[in-house]
Amino acid sequence: WIDDEVNQFYERPIKFKNGYASVFIYFYHSSFFIVPYAVLCLILCTLLFLFVILYFVGRKLKTVVRLEKSILQMSSGDLTTPVPAAGFDELGILAFELNNLRTALHENILKEQKLHKSNQELITALSHDLRTPLTILKGYLEIIRLNRTPDMQAEYIDRCLRKTEDIQEMTNQMFEYALVYDAADNRNDLQILEIPLAFFLDTLKEHTDFLRLAGFETNLQICHPPFGSSDFSEDSLRITADPAMVKRVLNNLFSNIIKYADKKEPVLVSVFVGSKLTILQKNRIRSSQNDIESTQIGLQSARKIMEQFNGTLTIHYGEEFFSAELKFPLHRESDVLDPSSTVL
Repeated sequence: WIDDEVNQFYERPIKFKNGYASVFIYFYHSSFFIVPYAVLCLILCTLLFLFVILYFVGRKLKTVVRLEKSILQMSSGDLTTPVPAAGFDELGILAFELNNLRTALHENILKEQKLHKSNQELITALSHDLRTPLTILKGYLEIIRLNRTPDMQAEYIDRCLRKTEDIQEMTNQMFEYALVYDAADNRNDLQILEIPLAFFLDTLKEHTDFLRLAGFETNLQICHPPFGSSDFSEDSLRITADPAMVKRVLNNLFSNIIKYADKKEPVLVSVFVGSKLTILQKNRIRSSQNDIESTQIGLQSARKIMEQFNGTLTIHYGEEFFSAELKFPLHRESDVLDPSSTVL
């Protein structure tokens, strides 16, 4: 409290009977200033200490409030607003991990919605595709019942059996995809095989024969290089795809002809064999548009199937004509395929 440099004292000699003595007198006038100054400094230091502590505590409390607000937003379903950063301390780590949790939840929900939508589209497409072989099967059975062509009843019965196999395969896929909710693994279920060119030609002839029985005039043209050449051989040409999926694509294509084509005009089906197998189909659209399918589920399903084995489906609409172009990758049996070139 007291500094010797500012204190004052006096020394006075005093005479006593038995001699002299020195008397020291100290003055503490500075204490009237030093004590209030010390108290004031103490108060200021305390306030400064509390200000610094409360400032940092207030910042952390604001961070906690922001985290609370972010958690309430997440609980209300808002997963798009990011969690604000909070430094590099424990609260910062908590905010960082909370933001990662928000991102993971958002991505999982979007993925689940996408899978749900894909699953619904798949079920709808398979249900739509079932109608085509059922229609063809019903047509063959009607022909057999009416006994119009007795000499071909055995062939029609054989075709009916093949259509029942197609229907059974489609229903099995539909039940599998319905029970196993994850539609992302559907591509892994494809059975990619090397299909001979004769498979496509026989399937197209079968469909054109059914169109003729249904009252359509068909014109099937097959254009290819001479198979006697050294570059191409009909027996060696292969298409890498899933046979069941190829049947679904062709069924969708010809089912559109039965539903929407005009029977007064011929249906043109051209097959071009070159570096790719190209199937071009063209027909006139019926004048009545009341039963035209607005969602085009069959064509959308066929386009997705073609993309799964590197094929393409191109649709051309006109006021009077409709055309579809299918392109399949074509290779020779002796060729060594790159596994990465086929989408499994």
